[in-house]
Amino acid sequence: MIQQILEYYQANGLYVLEQFWRHFLIAVYGVAFAAIVAVPLGFFIARRHKLAEWVITVANIIQTIPSLAMLSILMLG
Repeated sequence: MIQQILEYYQANGLYVLEQFWRHFLIAVYGVAFAAIVAVPLGFFIARRHKLAEWVITVANIIQTIPSLAMLSILMLG
């Protein structure tokens, strides 16, 4: 088994590294975009409680979308 893994990485190591780098950049871009949006928004709504409740509700709704997508994928599989 370990021999097969080593052979795979010898044959496809560059491809695996490229895909790792691509995935890493997607994660970094997502975190950076979220921080660019969320930090100023957090400062803005810090003293506006009614607006804060609305923004937090919208954020909570948006956070459920990946969970719902995963649930539907699991139901199909």
